Amino acid sequence: MTTQAYGYNGTTFTLQPTTGRWMRTLIDMTGDGHPIYADVLQFDMYWQLTSPEDAWEFHKMYSGTYSGQEVTVSLPEYGYPAYQFHNYSGCAVSEPEYNVYFSEQITEVKQTIYNIRL
Repeated sequence: MTTQAYGYNGTTFTLQPTTGRWMRTLIDMTGDGHPIYADVLQFDMYWQLTSPEDAWEFHKMYSGTYSGQEVTVSLPEYGYPAYQFHNYSGCAVSEPEYNVYFSEQITEVKQTIYNIRL
């Protein structure tokens, strides 16, 4: 059963992303102007105004568990009209990217999920 929250390998994130978005890679255009997309998608997750302690948890989770491994991720279902989550397996997780500090908080943390097959 899929949970209604973001997570990896059946574990829900303690701190849920503030925003997220699906991304499709445009490979080329056909001669009559139709787009050709890659077979796999990616999903970007963002956390706003994150404490350094929470950012450290992201880093430990990535480097200790998911670096270089395939994972199953729980994400909002692609193209579905309701905000419903779905498990996608065989995915890869990027290292968290950290933005600038503001008042002892990291303004944004971004992590990308790659190799998502529908």
